[in-house]
Amino acid sequence: MQQFLGLKKKYQLTLADGRSYGFAAVDPGLNGWMDEFVHMTQMPEHDGRPLNGIHMYALRKIQNARNSNPCRFPGQESLVSSSYCDFWYRPGLSPEVYLEMDYDTLNDHGMNYTYMCHSMKFLNRYYFHHGGGIFHAAFAALDGQGILISAPGNTGKSTSLARLPDYWNKLADDIAMVIKSPDGRYRAHPFPTWSDYEIRKVSSSCNVESSFPLAAIFFLEQSQRDKVTRLSPGWATQEIILGFSENLQRFMFIADAKDKKSINLKLLDTAVMLAGTIPCYTLEATLDGRFWEKVEKILRPSVATMMKETAALP
Repeated sequence: MQQFLGLKKKYQLTLADGRSYGFAAVDPGLNGWMDEFVHMTQMPEHDGRPLNGIHMYALRKIQNARNSNPCRFPGQESLVSSSYCDFWYRPGLSPEVYLEMDYDTLNDHGMNYTYMCHSMKFLNRYYFHHGGGIFHAAFAALDGQGILISAPGNTGKSTSLARLPDYWNKLADDIAMVIKSPDGRYRAHPFPTWSDYEIRKVSSSCNVESSFPLAAIFFLEQSQRDKVTRLSPGWATQEIILGFSENLQRFMFIADAKDKKSINLKLLDTAVMLAGTIPCYTLEATLDGRFWEKVEKILRPSVATMMKETAALP
């Protein structure tokens, strides 16, 4: 923590469970990368209070010195090791995590995206083992209630989010972090669309610290009708597994076969718990219909009942 406090430019990310994470660039040459990362996540500057989560430090990779890195970080293990990036940490003993980046790749949008994804892997691994994690879905809120609209890539979730009326709060169109808050409720945080940065060279931005209680999960299907159907817990569990699995490779360290088996078992436990707690639905949606009205009847049952009763009056 003293090392973190001694840095000039440092930021914090506080999530719904009350854990605060620190992010800082140790080498001045990485300030530009850190500024872009902060812009995309809207992280505030560190307010001076103690952090109770991981502290991540970005620093320059020493080229051709792979064998000397354990001396640079005594007692630390590497989870990612390549010609351009190393990730070092000390399991169970210290909150410090060091991300070494190759200066020569910082002008490459794709590599910057890769580093940003790496910087979130420790968060995802922590929350994955605490009943949550990064979920592949669009994220929106209505009347303070959050919903996820999940679908495979390029099958309409971003378009569906964009079609929601303006009175909806449209938070993220690709991924969200699902977390259990101290009161035991599930909440979701929006995350940037990293692929915008990688592919379209566009820097999207969202307030990652903001969160909403998760009221429902909808699994999108293109259809000739607009309809919502409640899923059984067993079927919902399968869909939730797919929603989490979509980002396991991109946002998760998987060390070996034993680790992979442990992750798969935890994924099943998390999906069962989430399916038993949060209502899940199939959302059939047409290209030009008003599918959101079906969703609003779920989120606003009293309003839907009143409208039905009013329509039945003579």
